[in-house]
Amino acid sequence: MPGLTGRPRASGRARRALGIAACVALVAVAGGMPCPPGAAAAGGPGVVLLVMVDKHTWQPYEYGSAFFFDRSGDAYTASHVVADAVRDPNVMLVAVVNRTEYAARVECWNPAMRGTPGALGRDVAIVRVGPEVPLFPLWQFVPATSALAAVPLRIETGSPSPRAHGVRVIGFGGHAGPSPSAADREGDLTGTVRASDGAIILKMSFRAAAAPVNGDSGAPVLAGGVVVGLAAWERTGAATTEVDAVAASSFGCVTRVPAGQNPLGPIDAPVRRL
Repeated sequence: MPGLTGRPRASGRARRALGIAACVALVAVAGGMPCPPGAAAAGGPGVVLLVMVDKHTWQPYEYGSAFFFDRSGDAYTASHVVADAVRDPNVMLVAVVNRTEYAARVECWNPAMRGTPGALGRDVAIVRVGPEVPLFPLWQFVPATSALAAVPLRIETGSPSPRAHGVRVIGFGGHAGPSPSAADREGDLTGTVRASDGAIILKMSFRAAAAPVNGDSGAPVLAGGVVVGLAAWERTGAATTEVDAVAASSFGCVTRVPAGQNPLGPIDAPVRRL
């Protein structure tokens, strides 16, 4: 299914979701030692790569970012990243942690964000990363053979500061190479607004050459080493890129997904490589 694309603004800058990208740009999480809660080293186990896989073709077609908030494997991401995994039984969700694949399912999401390009609101979902995914080595990744080591990031749920320098977004958008890892991008928090659904939205500015890109939706936004938001949308310009993120104070489950939908478990058919 095609990704969400925003309508051009009068200024000519386009708003788009950060979670949609072609599978050729897909990258793995670089291996590394576990980082302590509150830290988010690029490629560390606190930040997760999410992959949408079409069960008809067994091909990945979309990806985004996520981050753990507890040790049982629960992670926050953007709702629009996982919309297909909720709506389409032929779409499988795979989480990659330190180059290792795990099954994943959507626990809850905000369906209002689906089909609403560029909408400001509570674009947040919760996914559960679970057991190993057998028979499915995607790209250079390997199926899990041991229990998941989920390292949660520390989240600041108080009222966000309206302005701050050195705000970081750590995600997997557009980053590739022989030893890929999550990219760490730094910008400025320029203000906050309240969306129509009551969510607080962080407004950020990045130099265009060093801004979050497609695939960074769901990535954590950190200030002072703690998560203050979740990246979701961007508006690109010639010199700067503006990014909208849901403030951590507006995180939370919106619509529960039935446990039998996209269940955690083994793949229902083997993969045959020709």
